[in-house]
This record gives sequence, structure tokens and C-alpha cells, in this order.
Amino acid sequence: MKDTYYKVLVKNVYGCFKEDSIKVGLETSISDFLTDDKTICENSTLQLKVSHGAHPPWKADPTLQCIQCAETTAKPDKSKYYYVTVTSANKCKYTDSVFVHLLTRADISTGEDRTVCKDEIFTLTGKGRGQTLWLSDFKVADETSLITTAKAEKSGPYILQTINDECKMTCQQCPQPFLKSIQQSTEYQVLVKDEFGCQLKQKIIVKVEDQCIGEGFYIPNIFTPYTKDGKNDDFRVYAEDKAEFINISIYDRWGEKIWSTQNIEETWNGHYKGRELAQGVYTYIVTARCEKTNNTFNFAGDITIID
Repeated sequence: MKDTYYKVLVKNVYGCFKEDSIKVGLETSISDFLTDDKTICENSTLQLKVSHGAHPPWKADPTLQCIQCAETTAKPDKSKYYYVTVTSANKCKYTDSVFVHLLTRADISTGEDRTVCKDEIFTLTGKGRGQTLWLSDFKVADETSLITTAKAEKSGPYILQTINDECKMTCQQCPQPFLKSIQQSTEYQVLVKDEFGCQLKQKIIVKVEDQCIGEGFYIPNIFTPYTKDGKNDDFRVYAEDKAEFINISIYDRWGEKIWSTQNIEETWNGHYKGRELAQGVYTYIVTARCEKTNNTFNFAGDITIID
């Protein structure tokens, strides 16, 4: 169908007549009025907005904050479509949908922890969607590739971060490839079998007494920076031997570094870029020097901010 002219001819009893016409236009579409499909993290919210069109009722959904609003907030419990209908200036109705893809912790992984030999080239095999970044104090061949390699020069964690649209995920709670030097205590097993099929298994544990695991450090796991009562307002690192401390870095749940220092006397007030952070758990990684071996090592833990 297309635009059409309709004509009419009117004639009276005296033979006089007049002709007139009217054009009837046909509206078949309007410009896009709904946002593109989105990807968010689980337990996150998303703003859905209709850019134009009147009276936009959203299809009823318990995860929508408002179904009669041009802009509403969605908190999906799974990947799903949201539907909305708008009315054009010519009173025509149009329905469109937006698909919200929900990413969960199951969508990101770094594989199992492992033990490798010093100076061995090993493979990091991550699973995730979107832009990839390996976070580590050690060199990675390609920090932006899910599958990459690194050289086991010393012990330390490798954390995987992915960014997909509005979802930024960090695999800090996943099993992490954690490299253990052969200088650490190790259990060895040997199985001996003779020509008659008899076998004997023996094991031996080699203990390295001068290994360093961070026992000389005290890291508080809770502090209350926003009460301003003068008690437990600041976070800091304590050490039996301050000379062993090299640095500490603190990361949020998305893997973004929010504070770091190389001065063991420096304190942190729980702020990032001048603002208070949300209550919750944050991860720290400490790099220290082992006095007995003069090697550097890393250890990690959690710090919780509460009121």
C-alpha cells in the first residue's frame, strides 16, 4: 500500500459542480525508539529508555521498576527480552523489544590452581566474554587474550578480568593459577613394581624451613573509615620487619586498583578518587621480600569496609 488521493465531485440541481480531493498518507514505520540489546552482570540494574513515541507501556514484568514510564529500571534474574509499545503522532502503535543478556560468575573462569617449575613457560587458559585483561604483578605474553602464556619466575596470583558492554567481571573468587616455586615444601611419591607384579608406594615430604609466606605481617581484615570516631578509621600494614615490605595494592570486586602504596607507614581512609566506597569486601595483594632467601613473594587476602 502507498499514499492515496481520494476525489469527490459535487453537483447541484442547476448543473453547477465542484471537485475536491484529499490525500491519505500511510505510516508504515517510525525511527528506532528503543536502545540496542545490552549485557549486564548478575545482580545489576539497567536503565531502559524510550527515546520518542507517546504512552509507552512496557509489557508487565516483575523485574521492571515502572511499566508506564518512558525510562525505567530493570533488574533481570536471567537473560530475557523486554517489550514496549509506543504511539506515534499519527496514533499508530509500534512494539519493539530489547534483549538483556545476563552474565553470571559461571561465565568467567581461570581454570584450576597449579604448580609449575621455576622459569617454566606455562599456559593461562581463561574463559569469559568481551574484552579480556589479565591482572598480575608478573609479565604475561598477551594480557588481552583469554589463552596466553607466562614465565614462572616466582610465586603469585593471576586474576582474569572481562568487560562486556556494561558488565565488568573479575575472577577473584575463581580458582586462580598460582605458581609455586620448587623451593617450597613438596611431597614426592614413588611407585616401585617388580617383575611379579608386586608393588610398593612410598612418599617423602621435603620441607623448606626458610620459605616465606607472609607470617611476619599483620593485615587487619575489617575497618570502619566513615564513622569518624577515631577508632579503626584507617587501614595500614603491620610487619615484624618493615624492611621486608615492598608494596600493597587493593582492588574492588571488578578488579580495579583503588589504592596502593610502597610506604608501610602510609594509611588508607577508604576513599577512592575523593569519594567514599561502598561497604563490602575488597582484595589486597602484598609484595614482600623474604629476608632468608632475598627473593620476593606475594600473598593476598580480604579487607572489609563497614560502618
